[in-house]
Amino acid sequence: DISNSNTGNVGISSTSPYANLSINGTAGEDQDQVVIKNSSNNNWNLIIENGGGTAKGLKINGGNTGSDASLFEVNDQTGVTSFFKVTDGNVGIGSTSPDSLLVAYSAGDATGLNVVTGETGGFTAKIENTNTGASSNGLAVTTASTNANAGIIRAFSGGIERFKVQSDGKIGILTTTPQAVLEVEDGGVAGSVLVKLTADDATPYGLVIGN
Repeated sequence: DISNSNTGNVGISSTSPYANLSINGTAGEDQDQVVIKNSSNNNWNLIIENGGGTAKGLKINGGNTGSDASLFEVNDQTGVTSFFKVTDGNVGIGSTSPDSLLVAYSAGDATGLNVVTGETGGFTAKIENTNTGASSNGLAVTTASTNANAGIIRAFSGGIERFKVQSDGKIGILTTTPQAVLEVEDGGVAGSVLVKLTADDATPYGLVIGN
């Protein structure tokens, strides 16, 4: 049923529409309420445009507090694979069941998360824990690989790997295959200082190791 109130609001299955368009689904009805299909490759199915100022764009209110309730989803053409999902306050990218604030899942050899910035004065990414308790932590990096040479953390600059932490606990600086708990190489630069232990630059060195 379509209703047109004297306020100019239009209601579908609603006799008292409270907005320009109100659609009231039947309780317990197992079907989608609105479906928009577009056969054109060049046009959007839906555009929401505000008028500037303090006007809002899009608001979605959830009616179910269960952890399996999906507030917002973006799926592939089959409607099965989820590209983006918001559920129970958690956001999943490539994940249908995010169990933390943000879960980015990538199958195969694809990079799970790539953060790129052109800013010269700031950080590309920053992780901060404002809790001052004794058990507060900053960053946890895990891998399921049991291969001793698998990299838990790898740092690059200029396309060259500078730092690596392997799954066996070995750390390599300017080497990708550390053979000891800590291995430091010179990166092919003769006369390099490999290790320097000192209080500050004005204090005589306590220990200097070079090549």
